[in-house]
Amino acid sequence: MAQTLLLLSLLHTTAAVSIAMLNGNHYPPHSDDATAEEFMNATLQLFKRDATLAKAAEAAMLITPEFALSSSTWLKACTSPKAPTPWCPLLPDDLSCGSSSSHYYRQLACLAKDVNITLAVNLCEGDTNGTNWNTQAIFDATGHLLTKYRKTHPYKAKCFAKPARVTLVTFNVTGVPFETGIFTCKDILYSTPAKNLYDAGIRHFVYSSAIPLVGNAVKKVWSERYRDSFLMASDGANGDSGVYNNGDKLISSTLNNGSIVLWHVPV
Repeated sequence: MAQTLLLLSLLHTTAAVSIAMLNGNHYPPHSDDATAEEFMNATLQLFKRDATLAKAAEAAMLITPEFALSSSTWLKACTSPKAPTPWCPLLPDDLSCGSSSSHYYRQLACLAKDVNITLAVNLCEGDTNGTNWNTQAIFDATGHLLTKYRKTHPYKAKCFAKPARVTLVTFNVTGVPFETGIFTCKDILYSTPAKNLYDAGIRHFVYSSAIPLVGNAVKKVWSERYRDSFLMASDGANGDSGVYNNGDKLISSTLNNGSIVLWHVPV
């Protein structure tokens, strides 16, 4: 009897682990006339709301769609600049909530710290020479930029540069019980870097996407090929976010009228 009570107690106290993915277009309204600062600050308010809701639902990580911090108007007109653009600020490797910079990328770090959640955010990263990178940045719950991945196969080649070599990026964070790899949108149509990560033993992937080219069907096909993997996808199209495994789409529950998808991780 005592052993049974102990087992029930352990089961009751075991914390659930969830991953949250934003589902759909989170662009603020009237974005056509907004400056980069106005647009990103408005989007950060949406992120804060969603991160707070996700954390209340015991999510350890929140993933954003591709281009969520970039105006669709700017993206359509974007070409490789000769100098840094306000839409693509520098992203120092040592960025944290405690950094002296007041830029909105620092605000992302502080958001992660204040809500106590890991943020996997797609953004436009700039270099001092004007090069733009489509970057997935991981801010851990302590408010530090943990790592970043520059998209291997950019969709908007006139705007974003292609890295000179394939870089395999993984990360581990408190509250997430597995090592996680990263690739982005159009990358899913190529063997790099997903196959490289899979061959290295990675089975869980953060995936942000936006274009219809890689909707539910492509994600399902990918998950059939890599049968024992979990593709944690946050998409700019409504209904395309979720976790894909073995050809199936897994959704445990939703929040905020379906704008946040939750996956309750089997542990």
